[in-house]
Amino acid sequence: MIRLILLLSFLGLSSVYAAPTVEARNLSEKTFTRDNAFCHFKNKTIEIQIRGDGRSIERKEAGYGQYIFHIDQEDYSLLPINSERLGRYKFFQGKKSLCSKPMAVKLDLNTVAVLFQKENDPFKDKLIIQLYDFNSATAKEVIESQYLTSEVELLANGFIFKSVAEKIDREVGKVTIAGHEYIYQDQDMNPWLSYTLKGFEIMPSLTYHKSQWKSFFKDESDFFMFTGWNNTSKQFNNPYVYTAINHQLKKECLLFYPTPQRKLDGTEFWRCKDK
Repeated sequence: MIRLILLLSFLGLSSVYAAPTVEARNLSEKTFTRDNAFCHFKNKTIEIQIRGDGRSIERKEAGYGQYIFHIDQEDYSLLPINSERLGRYKFFQGKKSLCSKPMAVKLDLNTVAVLFQKENDPFKDKLIIQLYDFNSATAKEVIESQYLTSEVELLANGFIFKSVAEKIDREVGKVTIAGHEYIYQDQDMNPWLSYTLKGFEIMPSLTYHKSQWKSFFKDESDFFMFTGWNNTSKQFNNPYVYTAINHQLKKECLLFYPTPQRKLDGTEFWRCKDK
């Protein structure tokens, strides 16, 4: 009797353990492929499939799906991404990667970051990171960042990317600077950040060197002063950017401010140069 109970218990545990594979496989058969990729880890190769409901989709929706499957030979499971099915995701595609399509970066000897994008219409997609164990090719935790980006570059033990703002409408107006009328418009600062196993970190020097307004500054220190870089809090204290142009004078002015402004009067600390 004891042996029978133990056997039944073992069979029960086995069926519970197998249930995720069975359920995931059944779900995969009821959904439609949006995209797939193969990732090569130390000891094995796995497939990642993005699937969605419905056979037909619009062109702008290509590649997006609610279900992200991890397939290891005959074993099916759903990645931790979007466990509540509240969004749609696609691969963050890149070159020189451990995966055939999505950018995948080794963070150390044991950890790989596979990058995804979360649909964020009408703005740019959000950056999502699925961590993997490099040795066993098993999924670990997922980092659902709020950073918007479409530009990523490799870094030793991580990657760097340009963050953009959720903004469509621009504030436009007129402002008098040094007795002359300019047309101004608000802009995005677009800081560059890094991601490693330490987490996200703003990279002030890279933000300066990749800034479209670099020519306004004498050097990096001048940029840090004007943008209010705080080396203790690791933040820019003047993150709101405005440009003003006078086409007759062929001059362009730049302003970094700590708060958004509805009305500029020209008494602010503008910096101007010839276009």
